[in-house]
Amino acid sequence: MPQLAVFVTLKSKPGKREALMALWQERVRNHAAENPLETSYVYAFDMHDDTIVTVTEVFESLDAFHQNARAKWFKDYMGEVTQLLDGEPTYHMAIPQWTKPNGGTSRSTNALPSQSAMAKFVNLLPAAGPIKKAQDYLKLPIAISVCFKTQPGKRDAVKSIWEQHVRQRASENSSETDYVYAFDMHDDTTIRIAEVFETADAFHQIAHAKWFKSYMKEVTALLDGKPEYRMATPQWIK
Repeated sequence: MPQLAVFVTLKSKPGKREALMALWQERVRNHAAENPLETSYVYAFDMHDDTIVTVTEVFESLDAFHQNARAKWFKDYMGEVTQLLDGEPTYHMAIPQWTKPNGGTSRSTNALPSQSAMAKFVNLLPAAGPIKKAQDYLKLPIAISVCFKTQPGKRDAVKSIWEQHVRQRASENSSETDYVYAFDMHDDTTIRIAEVFETADAFHQIAHAKWFKSYMKEVTALLDGKPEYRMATPQWIK
């Protein structure tokens, strides 16, 4: 039975995102950490909307996901969490085509920043005002969620381009600690990707690389509209 990836977006009531995470830490975190059938978990705060939480999970199978969803502790958590939410959570279920092995262990996200040309330049400037914010941003761990909608019948072709340009680089990049490339279960034109980088600078190194720009140029010709991106700060990673 194939693995299952679940992409979740939660919108808290104004000022309730920290309370939302506190409830999750109390009710969910230990279960996720100890569940051998839940091989990857990223809980993150959206960087541009202080009411949004994104969660990406990978289960060994659909049955493993249903075991989790039917557990009493999870039902109790969902009963409590609705009081802190502004609307219903959104769920997208997908079949992973490739995941970067992580050994199923929790990892620290407090890694030292990489030193791209941009980071070296910014770090030479006085640490004040906008420059300090830029310096701090480049050191942050970052989670990226991407949604590609392909032209009809082109999803496998888009995946082939990704395999040619990206897969091996992602596998070998030690600063890219988590990667899930998945086909949406309910829309055969949609690809969902979740990545975690040790630093924002590590992400920007890839985004500005010549090979990545070539990859995006090829992929764009097969897409129906622009990719959707969401940037978030990981709060916990399995």
